[in-house]
Amino acid sequence: MITVASVKSKLAFRNRGPAAGNETAGVGDEKGASKRRRTLAVPAAVTAILLAAVAVAVLASSSGKSHGAQTEAIQGSSTATVARRELVETDTETGTLGYRDSRNLYNHLSGTVTWVPKAGAVIHADGVLYRVDGSAVYLFDGSLPVYRLFKSGMSDGHDVRQLNRDLRVMGYDEEHQITLNSEFTEATETAIKRWQKAHGMEQTGEIELGRIAFQPGVRRVQSVSLNVGASTSSAGGEATNAGTGSSTSASGSSTGASYDETSTSTKATAAVYS
Repeated sequence: MITVASVKSKLAFRNRGPAAGNETAGVGDEKGASKRRRTLAVPAAVTAILLAAVAVAVLASSSGKSHGAQTEAIQGSSTATVARRELVETDTETGTLGYRDSRNLYNHLSGTVTWVPKAGAVIHADGVLYRVDGSAVYLFDGSLPVYRLFKSGMSDGHDVRQLNRDLRVMGYDEEHQITLNSEFTEATETAIKRWQKAHGMEQTGEIELGRIAFQPGVRRVQSVSLNVGASTSSAGGEATNAGTGSSTSASGSSTGASYDETSTSTKATAAVYS
């Protein structure tokens, strides 16, 4: 009788242990299977080694090319010094440099010019503008020019207001007795006497026409065309207005000196700003 069994049944039987009489056959089958596994494992290992070698070769080749490209890039580069500088653009124009608010000064005194300032001189309030017969003409701060005698009983006006303010600012009304308005008062007369005393003049309490000149702010002498020794007259004269360039008649003669404004300060004692 022949017994036929399936492989599975055989394997299951093998797991339970070899049957009697079949032990040798089982061992032989196990050795054959092990040999087949070793035979199949060798080509697989060789194939894996070959694939690994190809991968290493490809990686090495790529790495070599990349390193070479980097080396060439480094060798082909250069360095430059970076400096920070300012960009300056210049333009040249033709012109004349001057000062603003140029004005001519008119003389109202008769006599001989004995002193004139030099061009470029800066004159502050209560400073000497020029001299006629040795007597000084003084600068006062104001926009309205002098046109009359200052004395007690005169009518009110803006010129009186300028005078009152200047006498206060220049220190001739220390007790602040002057009312800063357009009226000529006893306090104004007293302050004028103090001003006259400070400059060695006769203390009359009046200021004759031409002894002071109102000009706005501190002034700079632009030009002087009148020479010392020249005669002046309080009669009519003609002068050129520096602001418009037109000729204008005036009751008085020009001293030939032009004065420019150097400060917009309303204080007579203000510093000069260029």
